[in-house]
Amino acid sequence: MIAIALIAGMLGCGGQSYALAIASTEGGSVTTPGEGIFTYDEGTVVSLTAEAEEGYYFVNWTGDIGTIDNVDASDTIITANGDYEIIANFETIDSLCNYECQQATPGGYVGYQFEQSNFSKYEIIFNWTDTPKLNDVGIYPALLHFWFEAGQGGYVGPQIEVYNSGGKIVKKVIFSIWSINNQQFTAHPYCSHCVYGDTEGNFAQCIIHNDPSATTGQYYEQIWEEGKEYKIIVQRDEELIDGVVWKATIEDLETGLETLIGKIKLDDQNPYKGYGLLNGYTGGFFEYYFGSDNKCLEAEYGKIIRKGPFAENVDGVWLPRKGTCIHSKCIRAETYSPEVGVIVEEVGEGVERSPEEPLEQVLWEFEHDIQSTEDSIP
Repeated sequence: MIAIALIAGMLGCGGQSYALAIASTEGGSVTTPGEGIFTYDEGTVVSLTAEAEEGYYFVNWTGDIGTIDNVDASDTIITANGDYEIIANFETIDSLCNYECQQATPGGYVGYQFEQSNFSKYEIIFNWTDTPKLNDVGIYPALLHFWFEAGQGGYVGPQIEVYNSGGKIVKKVIFSIWSINNQQFTAHPYCSHCVYGDTEGNFAQCIIHNDPSATTGQYYEQIWEEGKEYKIIVQRDEELIDGVVWKATIEDLETGLETLIGKIKLDDQNPYKGYGLLNGYTGGFFEYYFGSDNKCLEAEYGKIIRKGPFAENVDGVWLPRKGTCIHSKCIRAETYSPEVGVIVEEVGEGVERSPEEPLEQVLWEFEHDIQSTEDSIP
């Protein structure tokens, strides 16, 4: 339900009257004061309420009405400067969605909380079982976030970019760490294929990919395949006089082949050597977007399965004790956990999560003993 107020324009002396014609498109009506032609004296305030029918949503007010501010919001003030008409516009909606959902980016975020902190290594296992093959330009990132004791962090994980309606599909693995602030670089490339960046704050980034035409990053003909399990590892690699080098690798769990994603040097930050160790909170997300629009109902199907993450300290390897899911408003995005430590995320066509479902929920929470990586994987 949308309510707005109309104020007659002040034109010269009093006694002037205006004609107001009110109508609506299919899918709703103006319930106050109704629809038709009305007259009112100069300076009169007229309140209108537009109400959508089931299966429709209110879009905006249009017509020959002078100036309009925030036409799709409640309590909007419109100043009229003469006789005019106003139309309440409605459009159909998906039976499981509403206007706000349609404009959202399909995706979900899972936060993980460990029982301890100060880790020297994170591991995450992923299996991208269904990859997108259409859309211009379609991008699916499935990344793991991490944070250091100094407060800054980064991300690592696979990504797919689809161009030319599926004519070109690029698979990547990205390793990125932000600088402490935007005034200077404190994260530095430590491999020849790694670069500096400033599109989302200062950062250093390493990319490996299967695109032979790319001008940056390291090319590999095959870095990962659909339907296979891979382990991505981020770990403290080398201590320098003025900082610490961290590296990320991806391992094919079927063949045992390990490929370097890249290395990034972190300058010392008082009181930490480098940025310090990894803290006890991390998170993973899987989302989809294409072009400049975020259109929930137009996303192609994609699915990824994650195991872990696992964090290593001096005592052993831990699974997080808690996983919490936060969804976007898009109904074409679902996150669930068939068992502790396993997360399944689906986005796109065919996924129909009810808009009434909570956007945030605890997937699992448990207490556990220290165990080895092999024993930790469900």
